[in-house]
Amino acid sequence: RFKHYQQINLNALSVDHMYPFFTGTPLGLDLAFNQQQGRSQLMAYLNDTLHMGMTLGIFDPLQRVSQLSSISDLRQLHDRWVVERNEMELVKTRPQNADFAYPQLLTANGQIKPISRYDELVAEGREQGHCIAIYHQSIANGHYCAFKMAKPERMTIGIKITKTQPLMCEIDQIRGASNSMPSEQIREIVYQWFEQTKAQLKQRKAG
Repeated sequence: RFKHYQQINLNALSVDHMYPFFTGTPLGLDLAFNQQQGRSQLMAYLNDTLHMGMTLGIFDPLQRVSQLSSISDLRQLHDRWVVERNEMELVKTRPQNADFAYPQLLTANGQIKPISRYDELVAEGREQGHCIAIYHQSIANGHYCAFKMAKPERMTIGIKITKTQPLMCEIDQIRGASNSMPSEQIREIVYQWFEQTKAQLKQRKAG
């Protein structure tokens, strides 16, 4: 299975475990040995692209993505599908729960503000050129949270809720316009806010 690999690393094993169809392909090799992004970021990006393909009704998005030659090609396909997804959202019937406020599971601050309704989520996706709107139902069900940061850089933040009682969560994505990656400064700001938020939740439960 790994005959095309000169060595095997954690990225290669992760890709093979989740998507064995990619093992040994040009995209699989680039995903395994790309040095610019971490394993979790690459897998989140890949998952996001496949999820979008299914949302758009693309025939066999897994096969479509597996034919790509590199992460660069993956980004181009992802961005094209984002545009199609956002255009589709303009004409698509609004979901029945579109006017309900999202559950506020985490505390915001002056820099990081919650996206509290469906229309705000769609607007965020259009403004930033990414697909955060596909998480609407997950957010409405309390399995995901979305936030936006205006300064010092414009970013969209996605938090995955892994357990509701007690609340357990993890940072799923930090993305700028067209899914650009955050600077180290922004990453530190977001993670500091996230840890403070979790600490506040523990204090409330203890009290």
